[in-house]
Amino acid sequence: MAIHLKNIAKLDEEPVKLSGTILPEELEIDSPDPLIRGSQALEYDLTGEKLEDSLLVRGYLEIVFDATCSRCLKSFPLRICLPDWACYLPLTGDEKVAIECDSVDLTPYVREDVLLELPQHPSCGDKCKGVEFRPKSESSVLPGPLKEPGESDPSAWSKLDQFKLK
Repeated sequence: MAIHLKNIAKLDEEPVKLSGTILPEELEIDSPDPLIRGSQALEYDLTGEKLEDSLLVRGYLEIVFDATCSRCLKSFPLRICLPDWACYLPLTGDEKVAIECDSVDLTPYVREDVLLELPQHPSCGDKCKGVEFRPKSESSVLPGPLKEPGESDPSAWSKLDQFKLK
């Protein structure tokens, strides 16, 4: 299943409305980030119209992903909404769109624009402080005596003194 703008010949008379849902598997959205997984269907409400030697498709796209915050590692829903999505498809020239059975497959264009909206590092919110570090014991907080700035670690130098070249 794909999103098809059908009856291209009828676009000369009036715009065509498209609306519905398509599952992430059918849309073939595979996020390159393991922190983002497709979960819910993409909802679309589009209008296609012909402009001289091209097609213009405009409308609304929305999909929700299951995401894991890259800071705190908690799961959260990641909503991608494109309220003013537009796609210009030329019918002539080197960049012309493929027309099969009087329809145009919009799926690759929708997929690309949704993938471009995914964040590089998903975050559950601006106020996320990340993973909270809690030491197991007080002794693990300070492993040894504090050194003054510029003071060297004598054990590191003593190891070098023991090193002999052949």
